[in-house]
Amino acid sequence: MFSPITRLAAVFCAFSALCLLTRPAGAIVAGNPAPPKDSSGNNLYPADSPNNPYNPVTQTGRLDTLGLLSPFSGVGDIAGGTGTLLDSTHVLTAAHLFGGSGTLSNVGFSLDNGMGRTSFAASRVDVSPNFRGVRPDDAGDIAVVTLSAPVPALFRTYGLYVGALTEGTTLTLVGFGDSGNGVTGYDGSARARRVGKNNADAFLLPGGMDARTTYQPGDGVYLFDFDSPDGSTASAPNVIGGLSLGNDVETTLGNGDSGGPGFVLVNGQYQIAAINNFLTPYGTMANPGPNFPLFGSGGGGVIVSAYTGFLSGFVPIPAPEPAPWAVFALGGLLLGGRMALRRRNG
Repeated sequence: MFSPITRLAAVFCAFSALCLLTRPAGAIVAGNPAPPKDSSGNNLYPADSPNNPYNPVTQTGRLDTLGLLSPFSGVGDIAGGTGTLLDSTHVLTAAHLFGGSGTLSNVGFSLDNGMGRTSFAASRVDVSPNFRGVRPDDAGDIAVVTLSAPVPALFRTYGLYVGALTEGTTLTLVGFGDSGNGVTGYDGSARARRVGKNNADAFLLPGGMDARTTYQPGDGVYLFDFDSPDGSTASAPNVIGGLSLGNDVETTLGNGDSGGPGFVLVNGQYQIAAINNFLTPYGTMANPGPNFPLFGSGGGGVIVSAYTGFLSGFVPIPAPEPAPWAVFALGGLLLGGRMALRRRNG
């Protein structure tokens, strides 16, 4: 375990009075477990729980117990966070899990084989040279772990998505760790692989002082918000994105997801578009307390196409495909503010 890394930086926020306090990401968090009812006593929308079994056909549910049959069998537990197999010997994850250095400290990568865990020792950690520990935009928080021996081909590997991301692109988030729900926060659910979705709602340039509709190589960070299924309210505002993807689909992150993938589905194949690294409570800079990942909060991480130069030292980089231009949801609301970035392991 590594000691906390504290970061303070100026970036743009949605309103001058709206600030972001971010800290490391963790496990997938579910929606409302007890939805309001209509006049006939029926739930207005499906109840949700982090222990709902994941269904790869409908892509709903949270808890992925499918083992080797899972489309996410190559997503594993590493250094108190999450990592994803690029090929049989390389794992993509977050730099801050290793204190921002390439130092090995009994690092192992653990995968769910359907009957338990299979662990693989690491021989090397390479941290992006862009990672500085104190940056205004989370830039460079990406690392590649080289394993001592190849992972069996029974486990899936994933290509990189290096095309443009547009505002509203839906990402599938996968990770390990504590979980909970958007109403009461963490509930202490045991570390297990869980799945959810959210949209890329905003993007920051490497300097942290601009945003625009379409991500291109050279930009660095994406943001999302955790929308309540009840819509925009004073207690859970839809700050930077549209409406919820659904109570049993929309998700955010929690302790243990740092380094986990943000997948896009391309021609039936999951590709890694982003690495999820931090949580964000929209509002004041006050300590949000232990039940942090509530409706109205958010998170984000680095976008992998900004780091193809670093990643090309480990895996082939595909040619990017163009994406259509999109209208940026924040528009002229980006006025200014401050973000405090607070790092903990996981």
